[in-house]
Amino acid sequence: MAGGVATASARQRAATKGRALLSARAVERLCWLALAALIALYVVAYSSKTIAAYATGQTLFDLATFEQGFWNATQGTLFFYSLEGELSRFGRHFSPIFFLLLPLYALHRDPSTLLVLQSLALGLAAVPLYLVARGRLGPLAALPVAALYLANPAVHDVNTVNEFHEIAFATPLLFLAFYAVERRRPWLYAAAVVGALLVKEDVALVTAALGLYVFLVARWRRAGLATVAGSVVWFLVVVEVVMPALRGRYGPVPFPGYEYLGEGPFGIARGMLADPGALWGVLTAESKRWYLFWMLAPVAGLPLLAPEVLLIAAPGLLLILASTYPPTFAIFERYAAPIVPFVFLAAVVGIDRVRRRAGGAGPARGRRGADNGAIVTAVLILVMGGATLLAQDALGKYPARLLTPARPDPHAATAIAFARAIPERASVVIEDHRWLAHAAHRRGLYFLSGDSPAADYLLLDRKVAPVTNVRAGARERAVRRLLDDQGYVHLRCEDGVSLYARPEAHRRDGPLFAPYAWARDRDDRFGDRLRLRGYTAAADGRSLAVTLYWEALRPPDGADYTVALRLLDPQGRPLAERTARPQDGACGTAFWQTGQVVRDPHHLPIDAPLAPGDHTLRIEVLRQDGGALGAATVPVTIPPR
Repeated sequence: MAGGVATASARQRAATKGRALLSARAVERLCWLALAALIALYVVAYSSKTIAAYATGQTLFDLATFEQGFWNATQGTLFFYSLEGELSRFGRHFSPIFFLLLPLYALHRDPSTLLVLQSLALGLAAVPLYLVARGRLGPLAALPVAALYLANPAVHDVNTVNEFHEIAFATPLLFLAFYAVERRRPWLYAAAVVGALLVKEDVALVTAALGLYVFLVARWRRAGLATVAGSVVWFLVVVEVVMPALRGRYGPVPFPGYEYLGEGPFGIARGMLADPGALWGVLTAESKRWYLFWMLAPVAGLPLLAPEVLLIAAPGLLLILASTYPPTFAIFERYAAPIVPFVFLAAVVGIDRVRRRAGGAGPARGRRGADNGAIVTAVLILVMGGATLLAQDALGKYPARLLTPARPDPHAATAIAFARAIPERASVVIEDHRWLAHAAHRRGLYFLSGDSPAADYLLLDRKVAPVTNVRAGARERAVRRLLDDQGYVHLRCEDGVSLYARPEAHRRDGPLFAPYAWARDRDDRFGDRLRLRGYTAAADGRSLAVTLYWEALRPPDGADYTVALRLLDPQGRPLAERTARPQDGACGTAFWQTGQVVRDPHHLPIDAPLAPGDHTLRIEVLRQDGGALGAATVPVTIPPR
């Protein structure tokens, strides 16, 4: 009888244990599904945001350099680009990981591919973070930690500021390396560290610090020593041998922002030791203190509970805090990518440390201790969540919507269309950095400066102040040098965006640029300067839309003419009038060249509905002194309604 009771009791315990195991597995599956959903939301939202920035002309110089390098790699070059000299991207930053990305890019050769890959890498970095947190805190605590990583302001900026950068791919690999240390998986650890080294040369400084942690804290001696030695040797060989060889005539590898310390890695290291006061002054500047504050504030300072983990990020932080180059220590720029993993990993280890102390240890740890530990963990994660919300509210880094509209404004659309119309075989100089990425599929792409070569095409913006780091005076001198010395033909002027071509490029590519088409031909001459080639008119009852097509007969010698329009009814009474420079001043006659045809749209509002029938449009061209250069009248027919 006693044996039967014991057997029944054992079965009951086994059933209870089985139900608990099933419940734990169900929780684990739900957490993985939730994590997958969060990562998918992140990738979709940030891919949409960055692609929209590109499609609407809001991206700048950096995306163009990477896009040109990747596109040229599909043409058989070593990621050649011309925006910072005629050299390989590996001479600017050594990133062999590009060879792993290139097959994916080759499937869809467009900047959007790079932007999606970057968002995917940063989103998937939540997986190894979740695994580390799950091992220490359990799945229910690991999930919000991973979610807070995806919501972190620094992660936002790594993804969106300056559009695309290779350093973003270090984030998931460094997370993965730490997870491999936690699980003592040597092959996974080696793959993650080697992958991180392939991202960018200065990541080696962070992996060297990781190696010290592995040796001193994790007590994985052989792996730690190999990591430190391999990282240091890799960094020195790449920076002192490989990159200078790839740079050729462009000289040693530049380190902008550290000139006050010295030149090159050894010079900078000597400067730190020789003049610690100068270094300390830069490190403790107000901007650097704010950087540290905003790095730790979104995680409620919890990484300070595990300083040995946070110190792995010390080399990356030192590179940021010791720099005098403002973009380096902007909140947060891409330089935060190798720091973010250890901020979150230190927070996880710190929470685990407090949890253990709150719950007791060893045989003294019972049900109450476990409950206390769970409560402390929940409170700390809630505090971190609140800190993230406050930081997001202060910094405003999160995307406003899941899908960002990607429709450019009319001016941007015009510039983008001009940039894309240029044949890939041609070279081009572009004034505004926002249009560079749209012309990156060519070997010769340059931004307008005093050093700009005489490329096949020149794209300028006379309406909107261009986004560029070249001063206005230097740009104007460069334009005059190119236009005066190379005989450029002014192909198009739309909404202030002007496209010029060298004569040989115009002869070669001219058929690609279809001539304008208009409804009615004209041959009205305005002095010896302008000719009206044709026009198109359309009325909607209360307004008249007129587009005039002018041809420059002679250069206007700097003259900026004005067009005066007056609509007359069949009895000669005025119905509407308008006076404006061509394209509302965006394409003034001062910039026209002989033989150039310019489209000039006008909109005339009318107070009363237009009666059907034949009307007359009087067109005058006025000089700057108010006198008339010439006049013409053209018929306008209003159809029956």
